[in-house]
Order: sequence, then structure tokens, then C-alpha cells
Amino acid sequence: MPVTGTAVLNAADPLVVKMADTYLRRTTFFALDGNHAVIKRHRESGGGAIFVRDGYIIIADGAAESVFIDLKEAPLTHGGRIRFQIENTIAAIAAARALGVDDELIRRGVRSFTPCFNQSAGRFNVIDLNGITVVVDYGHNVDALRALLDALGHFPNERRIVVYTSAGDRRDSDIIEQGNMLSSHFDEAWLYEGDYVRGRQPGEIMALIAQGLKALNGQSRTQRIETIHGHLKAVDLALASAKPGDLVMIQADTADETVQHLRAMQKV
Repeated sequence: MPVTGTAVLNAADPLVVKMADTYLRRTTFFALDGNHAVIKRHRESGGGAIFVRDGYIIIADGAAESVFIDLKEAPLTHGGRIRFQIENTIAAIAAARALGVDDELIRRGVRSFTPCFNQSAGRFNVIDLNGITVVVDYGHNVDALRALLDALGHFPNERRIVVYTSAGDRRDSDIIEQGNMLSSHFDEAWLYEGDYVRGRQPGEIMALIAQGLKALNGQSRTQRIETIHGHLKAVDLALASAKPGDLVMIQADTADETVQHLRAMQKV
């Protein structure tokens, strides 16, 4: 059976790694760490990989390797600070190379693709509103939230506010866990329900997140929890509560509507 196509797979996810054995094809593994056991083993057998070393994206083919680009030239990664955007970038590079796109053209794309409202709305956009750092992202499950919180660890802002919800078709335990995760990172939580209640009763999603926020028996960082019906109303109230120097993370349930709303604020 001939080898057809290339699979670009995350070496750090054991379930994804198993996909390499499902049918015959070339495989390129990607990871933040080039010393990951999966990548080392794959390279020893002559396979391809892409990873990060000392702030550079490295392309490897078996034992041979070369520097592809400096992470500082990849604005999507915020200077190499945002881990999940680094993973997105290296996976995209690997996929483009597998399709035969010229390396220099790929580099031009990496250098010009920015985390702004125009090019990646709702995907870790960072703006300044009168001295308030506002982060906008669509992620609303446990894994996405974990990546977001890791990314926010690179920001210096001390006081932090979150505007948050979850899709109603998540398990109760997952929604509660998201609240528990938020409780260690934010001083205020403005919970809301929007368009994606998906069979839940009114207020049920907010109640589950609030349950998670309160689960640490008085040890939660979050001292203020508000529940709001309507996403943009929650955004406005959270921003009104913020002061210059604060960070406000907005989980954008409806990304386009949120972006338009914040754009209008920037123009004021």
C-alpha cells in the first residue's frame, strides 16, 4: 500500500500519538520540547519533527535539523510567551510544509499573522482600554481554560477580573471544575449566560460555575461573584469595575459580537 499524505500530530498528547499507527502515511510530530520522548524516538527512525529550542522553531528530518524562525518574529505567540499559540504556530508550519508551500512564503505568513481582531478575532486578543489590559478568548472548556490561565501567568497585572460562561452541553463536573480553576486566578468573576445554554435551565450554568468558585472553603482568591443574564452586559459591568492596571479576561461566547462591542469602546 503506497504512502499517501502527511499527518501532523501533537507529540505531547498520548491519544493523538496513537493516530500515527492508524494507517500508512508520513508523520510529522510537533511539541514545545524537542527532547520529548515521542519526538526523539521518531527522529531516531528517520521521521520528521518540529519543536522549539532556545527561542527558535526548529525543523528536523531524522538526525538533520535547522532553524526555521525566531519566535520573536511570530507575533501570534506574543514574543514566545503564549504556549498554546506556539503549538498552533508550529503545527501550522508543519502542515504548510507538508503541502509543499515554500519556506520563505511560510515565514512571511508567520511574521504577518497577528493576534488582532482583524486576523484572529476571539483567539487570545490583547487590547488596552484606558489602561486596563483586556484579553478576549473564545475558549470555554477545561483544556482551553487551562491553556488560557497558563498564558495569563506571563502578564504582570496584579488585580484580575474574569467574564465567563460555559456551553450547557458540558458535564456538570466539567463546568464546576472550570469555576474551581478560575477561583485561584481572579479577584472578581462576572458570570453570564448567553446563546449556548443547550437545554440547561436559566441560571443553571452560572450556578455550577459559582459552585466551583466557592469550592475551596474560603481559600478562593475570588471575593466577588456576580451572575448576569446577557454577555455584553456582563462585559460592561466588569469593565466598569476595573481600574487602570487591572487585567480583564473575557470569555467571548459570541466572539464577533464581543469584538464589535470592544472595537466601539476603543473608538470612544
